[in-house]
Amino acid sequence: QKRDLSAALASAREARLHAEQASRAKSDFLSLVSHELRTPLTVLRGHLELLESDNPREVDETKDLLLDEVDRMSQLVGDLILLAKSNRPDFLRVTAVDVDELTRTAFAKASALGERSWHLDESAKVTVRLDRQRLTQAILQLADNAVKHTDVGAEIGIGSSVRRGVIELWVRDTGPGVPM
Repeated sequence: QKRDLSAALASAREARLHAEQASRAKSDFLSLVSHELRTPLTVLRGHLELLESDNPREVDETKDLLLDEVDRMSQLVGDLILLAKSNRPDFLRVTAVDVDELTRTAFAKASALGERSWHLDESAKVTVRLDRQRLTQAILQLADNAVKHTDVGAEIGIGSSVRRGVIELWVRDTGPGVPM
């Protein structure tokens, strides 16, 4: 009985330590998120307070800046929602997907993201089991990054292929690239 009690106390201490660590991680995360949301809100407020509506050029510049900050906040909120859902068992919905059709659909959607020279490099003629929505989301995120980091008219390519039994999907552009 004494041994059982000692084991139970050790287990309770370990559980308490894990709970405290989780609580600290949650607090740190919430602090970071609140800072990340507060910063663009401060930018929005400052520019709106200083805006002189009788200067059309300043109004246009401020509008562009504010829309960029709103987009940044929307992206952060979207990322938080995605993160919250990622632990759910139904996060991935794997089904048989025609990769050619997925590639062409993603290409069509991506080409509306900006005035670039869009190219469908290649499209794999194969069906595999994957999560169409998550993969499309990833391709569009990479395409959006390509638009943000290239100039109007720059070439952006999207494609898929099967090489040595491995399916490859890509977004290629002339921008600085994603740091590895």
